[in-house]
Amino acid sequence: MQKRFRTFIAFSLFSILIIACDENNDLSPKYPDTIIGCWTNPQLNDTIWIFDKTNKLPENGYGFEFKYNNKFIEIKNSGWCATPPIAYIESKFVALKGSPFSKG
Repeated sequence: MQKRFRTFIAFSLFSILIIACDENNDLSPKYPDTIIGCWTNPQLNDTIWIFDKTNKLPENGYGFEFKYNNKFIEIKNSGWCATPPIAYIESKFVALKGSPFSKG
């Protein structure tokens, strides 16, 4: 009886290990064209941030943009203090090879 139980536990752990180590870790967006563009006007809804898709980034406000050329631009508060006057800075990033937004 104890040998069967050990065999069952070993088989269960092995099965979980095989399922958990799936090689398909594709994090690419399902519809990449829908994420490309500018995202502004962040609103917190319970625990989910919701953004509006717009034509351009704001000059004085938070926003980010996904571009086709694997670039990400973020407009954000440049300092640590969020009291007026607030200065904003543009940060640019390039997707690393193998990331969801890279093509290679």
